[in-house]
Amino acid sequence: MKSMKKIGVLSTITIIFFAFTLFVNASNVFETINATLRKDIKILINGHVFQPRDQSGKDIAPVIINGSTYLPVRAVAEAINLPVDWDGETNSVILGARVKSKNLIDFQMRGSSSANKIVDQYSLRFQVGDIIKEEKQFEYGIEIRGINSASRDIRFTLDGGYTYFSGVIGNPDPHRTSFRIRDYDKDTVLYQKVLEPGEFLVLEDIELYNVRTIEFTVVSSVGANNHIYILEPTIR
Repeated sequence: MKSMKKIGVLSTITIIFFAFTLFVNASNVFETINATLRKDIKILINGHVFQPRDQSGKDIAPVIINGSTYLPVRAVAEAINLPVDWDGETNSVILGARVKSKNLIDFQMRGSSSANKIVDQYSLRFQVGDIIKEEKQFEYGIEIRGINSASRDIRFTLDGGYTYFSGVIGNPDPHRTSFRIRDYDKDTVLYQKVLEPGEFLVLEDIELYNVRTIEFTVVSSVGANNHIYILEPTIR
């Protein structure tokens, strides 16, 4: 659009408005600059009008600084499904996937009391394979017990935006069990699979779309008493 100025991106985490004066914190140095709040500027993403909001749901308006238009990085990034996070130790805005992966069991687990974390590797030996089964030992995992026609749910609130989930899901018992990964906050299914008896399945880079709270849901049949294992679950 010809009427639009050059668009920059400025993190809402480091912005504090006082009328038309903006204080920016960068490398522990404060600089006072003049800015104009422009509530009349529209933002279009792929042809659709987009209203940025902060984490509390309050509308955010673009800001004009020295002829350039600045938009809130978190609101815009999340609108295009781009993970965004803030690293307070380095004063860095992180866009895109985190390079470093984390073990999911390092996060607090909520939900079904029939689930527990296992870090005793000698408890996690299974026969794994499609045609030729081999014994494999896993380092850590999550066990969900007593699965029948009533669903069992567990969830983890993460410490930032993550892009991928990887791990092994296993059903060592004689009943089929439905397994789902969900975005708990948005109530959307990210992955689902029916595990056959004795099936162990490797999941690699399941898209998380910047999920904040990841939920695992399992359900089997009436009268079943299944166990499901989520083995070496990692996020990155």
